[in-house]
Amino acid sequence: MRVFQRRLLAWVVILGFLGTLLLSALPVAADDLYFTDNIVYPNPRQYTSQTVNDNLSYTDDGASPIGGATVCTIYHFKTTDSSRCGTTDENGNVSVSYYISGASRGYVVGVDITADIGYGASTIDTLYFSPE
Repeated sequence: MRVFQRRLLAWVVILGFLGTLLLSALPVAADDLYFTDNIVYPNPRQYTSQTVNDNLSYTDDGASPIGGATVCTIYHFKTTDSSRCGTTDENGNVSVSYYISGASRGYVVGVDITADIGYGASTIDTLYFSPE
């Protein structure tokens, strides 16, 4: 009987370990990510750069930063869309800059921010600015 109990215990431990590995490998949805972002210049001048700063984390206190994630900014100008991407550092931080050229003065430009931590890109926020 003791041999059976030892084998059963061994299988329970093995299956528990495998279950933990499988659960930790499941994709994380964008809703499960915490982020802070800001647009540096709410009213940039034409022919300057706009910068978006982001921080990605698995926890709302930033204690579990996400390094190596791809963060893209998609600018929706009056006549065209343009994008730029960057990769978060080990602290989950990234700054993505884009030269806005002669963007239409007074037009509200939407900037979609997407994050991809390895399971496909998800839009995490939209920011706005208006060139002067």
